[in-house]
Amino acid sequence: MQSVQSMHAALDFVVKNPTIALDWHNSNYLVCLAASDEAELNSLIDKCTMRGLEFSVFREPDLNNEITAICIEPSEQTQKVVSNYPLMFKQEEKDIIVFHYNKKHNENQSIPPWVIKHKGMTHYVHHLEVADGVSWNTKETPDNEHTKAALKIRGKLTLTTIDNKIYAKIR
Repeated sequence: MQSVQSMHAALDFVVKNPTIALDWHNSNYLVCLAASDEAELNSLIDKCTMRGLEFSVFREPDLNNEITAICIEPSEQTQKVVSNYPLMFKQEEKDIIVFHYNKKHNENQSIPPWVIKHKGMTHYVHHLEVADGVSWNTKETPDNEHTKAALKIRGKLTLTTIDNKIYAKIR
């Protein structure tokens, strides 16, 4: 199904951008990548829009017009935007990592500023680094007395302790 959705998006791109499509066809450069869900596609669309990249979006009528594929013009900017996405059918399983600011840090600077929830565990970290291209979206929690919102990230988490401080990297 992924490949068919991608073909829909590519054909739509060709119709809407014939000049770019002709250059693209002559270069013979085509890559099919995978996004894990519609939220990740929406994040990618936002990144393309911010960078002024041409793209087309395909919405599947049989799935309540959910976005199922996009096609982006070939360019160095595009390569940077999609560098963290796996090849279609070769997806590495990504974890869901939720993090938010720890308000207790405001009262006591020795308490780490970030709280990360990952695989049923809670980690308090001092520094968070997220690789370019990692998708994320917001998670609102209005009924939570501790935090009203958090960021939900899909990626691989690595925790490192240096000088009694915990550093988190997400790729």
